Amino acid sequence: MDCKIKQARLAAGLTQAELSRRFEIPLGTLAHWEKGDRQPPVWAEKLLLDAINRINENKSVWDYFCKFNFSMIKYL
Repeated sequence: MDCKIKQARLAAGLTQAELSRRFEIPLGTLAHWEKGDRQPPVWAEKLLLDAINRINENKSVWDYFCKFNFSMIKYL
């Protein structure tokens, strides 16, 4: 079974420790969710996935902005 939280975390470039620290989720709990030993409440999973996806979207926008700006330096 694929873990949506793990997929979203990896796509956002976060480690388990970073995700645990950022959202104050015990690291052991997160590890159990990702291994499939335990399931998060549906409402918690939805909120967490939404937040992780926003991190990933913001990272993508920032990456694009940085690439654009650095590529424009040669024209200055």
